[in-house]
Amino acid sequence: MNRIAQIIVLALTLLLPASAAEDAPPLRDVIDHVAPSVVSISVELSEPADASKEQNQNPQVKARDGTGMVLSSEGHIITAIHVIEKANKIAVIFPNNIHSTAQVVGTDPETGVALLKVSGVAGLTPVHFGDAHPLRRGDPIFFVGTPFGLRGSVLTGITSALRTAAGPFPHLLLQPSFLVQPGDDGAPLFNLKGEVVGMITGNYTRSGRRTGVGLAVTSNVVKDPAKPWKLLEGAKIPPPRPKSKTI
Repeated sequence: MNRIAQIIVLALTLLLPASAAEDAPPLRDVIDHVAPSVVSISVELSEPADASKEQNQNPQVKARDGTGMVLSSEGHIITAIHVIEKANKIAVIFPNNIHSTAQVVGTDPETGVALLKVSGVAGLTPVHFGDAHPLRRGDPIFFVGTPFGLRGSVLTGITSALRTAAGPFPHLLLQPSFLVQPGDDGAPLFNLKGEVVGMITGNYTRSGRRTGVGLAVTSNVVKDPAKPWKLLEGAKIPPPRPKSKTI
């Protein structure tokens, strides 16, 4: 190969990846596109007052934060089961700061998915599901969550590992590289096209304490017609687990 041919090949090698990168939308635009479909969830938990205190004292009110995604324009919201466990009241906060009380439609303990329903909220934008099966370690992903109640927070990273959930319904789990904090449970994972490829449903632990290592059920399980979609059809749903499963 002569000198001129070598220069041409080198130029093409350098230019082609740049062109491909220019064709892809900037990540900030993808985030802006999906953000309206991600909601924050605030759960009010009431526990009886200490027995040693006066009986007429009001119960102690505690709260839990979580994240969810809009499943339908009719007001269906998907989140993780343990976000809404022991809830007396569930509030869904949309990105435009509209608050709406949600009801639990049903839960799927096998996958850790819960389906909620809000009413009277117009203009909802459902998420778009992608296929998680092509994902491999190192593929870029991001999520929009509510760490420590900080709504609309974005974390970017990669698919750190692919794991299999134990139990009667073994299914694929995604392990993101970024830390998952309290309030991020139920957050959708997106690929760079803005498609949902998973949802945070667990936190790896051996002691029962949070480690920050999150686990996500894949979009293929979430959108499976035999799974949460069946909740829309009024199927009988088993009760949620008393505690989140440790994997």
